Amino acid sequence: MGISSLIFSALNDIGSAGVSKGIHYLQKSGTTMKLKNTIGAFAAIAILGGCAAATSLNDVERLNDTAAVGSEFTRALATEYRELANFEQFEMFDYRDAQYHAAKGLMAASGEVVAPAEVSERHIDAASVGELEAARGRLMSVFNRDSRNLFPTESAVAQTRFDCWLEQQEEGFQLDHIRACREEFAAAIAAIEDKLNANPTAAGAERFIVFFGFDSVEIPASAASILANAARTIAADDGVVVDIVGHADTSGARAYNQALSERRAAAVQQALSSRGVTVDQMTTSGRGERALLIETADGVREPSNRRAEIILR
Repeated sequence: MGISSLIFSALNDIGSAGVSKGIHYLQKSGTTMKLKNTIGAFAAIAILGGCAAATSLNDVERLNDTAAVGSEFTRALATEYRELANFEQFEMFDYRDAQYHAAKGLMAASGEVVAPAEVSERHIDAASVGELEAARGRLMSVFNRDSRNLFPTESAVAQTRFDCWLEQQEEGFQLDHIRACREEFAAAIAAIEDKLNANPTAAGAERFIVFFGFDSVEIPASAASILANAARTIAADDGVVVDIVGHADTSGARAYNQALSERRAAAVQQALSSRGVTVDQMTTSGRGERALLIETADGVREPSNRRAEIILR
């Protein structure tokens, strides 16, 4: 590969990642360059890296200045993503991932229940995909047992360490970082599983939660894995009864929110039916704004309260 092609590839990498990534690309190339060309290449990387740094810094600073609201879980999640974003921005100079973690942290800080990353979001080597998919499955399993409400801090740590592991595995060259994120995830998820298994009544009936946008009954794409997991669990138990209970936040009139919660329950029922669950197994009802997940005053838009719960008994 010629020097101009190398510089272009490194600059393309820096635009999405960081100075250290662009330099690493050149180092991996194995090409010997004259000193002045080397200096020119690194200068170009530094210039474009500065542009990427400024963009990601805005989001990181916004997160640092944001007071988190919402549930204990979303507040803890915002804190954990803030730490990841600052680490990538100021220590690793990985501006793409600093911006990625900052964006998720800002959503969590607003009270949104942010899902862990999908393995398919990253370019992962084939040998590692199975392990990561299994790890995400464990994470979603404890979430579906209500760990985010029962053990919010531990659940936030488990989610962010999974995202960290996934990021580091994609990069593939900082083996100590891969190991640290993987081991921290393993410790966090094991602790949650031990707590749930030690006191199974704490979690009560098994439940799955689908969250909705404001004034919406449209099931978001992020709920696909939750619905698929619920459908698999239901299919594995012939005698299970499925109660689907819709909810709303306190924004709007009570009568309107009651009807909205019933429509949300019906939307989830239809989604489960399309995944093979028979209608006869399911009941639907709405609680309006009478059973808030996060207590708020009247007239408050609270993302965690806009939901439908799939309860198995």
